[in-house]
Amino acid sequence: MTEIKFRLEPAHLSAYGRLSSARLEATGAHADGNWGVWLVGTFGAATLIAAASLVFPAVTGNPFAMAEFTAGLVAGVAIFFAIAWWRYLRLSRRATRADGPTRAEHRLSLGEDGLRSSTCFAETLYRWSVFEDVTATEDVVVLWIEPGAGVLVPRNAFACPAAEAAFLEAVRRYMA
Repeated sequence: MTEIKFRLEPAHLSAYGRLSSARLEATGAHADGNWGVWLVGTFGAATLIAAASLVFPAVTGNPFAMAEFTAGLVAGVAIFFAIAWWRYLRLSRRATRADGPTRAEHRLSLGEDGLRSSTCFAETLYRWSVFEDVTATEDVVVLWIEPGAGVLVPRNAFACPAAEAAFLEAVRRYMA
């Protein structure tokens, strides 16, 4: 029976979030990107500029200042994205506690019946039939059980590259 112990850190959770999002986007109907949203957004911005170029001179009696209007629009969008990103970063840092169940010490063990994951808070048995795929990146290994969810294992949980390779080989063998 193979067993490893580890603690998840915020960087591991961030990498998992990126992998999960990328995996969901790749399996969805819009795997080629959100071109429709960008098209509607571009049309909306063009409509706004066209309306402003007609309405502002009629209301103010002055010619429309395209450069100033565009600079203000771009600055407004940039400020919106900066505030949204700042809020995301602030909240994502508080999503888990250092002493909570997500970042507690995990113990994973591989057995004939499945992968057992346990912490001081919970114990879960994942049957081998539930696993869909395995992804290994620079920081983490994810054993996927859903299109956007999986069992997260940091790469630093393995004593050496050979131990990681043996773990992944055993997982793939059990999955088959």
